Amino acid sequence: MYYITKIDDDGSIGFKVDGIHEILETDIEISDENYKRYFDEQTQGKQFIINDIHGDTFEEIFQEVKQTPPTPEMQIISLKAQLSETDYKIIKCYEYNLAGLELPYDIQELHKDRQDIRDKINQLETA
Repeated sequence: MYYITKIDDDGSIGFKVDGIHEILETDIEISDENYKRYFDEQTQGKQFIINDIHGDTFEEIFQEVKQTPPTPEMQIISLKAQLSETDYKIIKCYEYNLAGLELPYDIQELHKDRQDIRDKINQLETA
C-alpha cells in the first residue's frame, strides 16, 4: 500500500510505502494507479502539489504546477555560470602552452562553445 503525506503547508508532498516507512495517522492511503501516475507524469517534466489530499481521483488529489519560463536575466546568469565553469580549461590550456606541452583540451572546440555562449548572452542583452 502507498500513502501520501503532506510535508509543508506549501503543498509539498511525499510518499510512504507500507512495510518500509512508518505510517502515521495523518498519512492518507493512495491507490496504486494514482501513485504510479504521479511518477509517470513527473518523468514527463510535470510537477504537482496537493490540491485535496482526501480526493479520490488523480485530478482531485493533485494540482499541476506550471513552470514559468526563465526571464532573460535568469538566462544570462545561467549562461555566465556556464562560462565560469569552463574558465579553468582556458587557464589550463594557457599553462600547458607556456610550458610547451600538448594542450589538454581541444582549444578550437572550447573556444567555439564559449563563443556560442557569449553570442547567446549578447543576444539576450540586446533583446
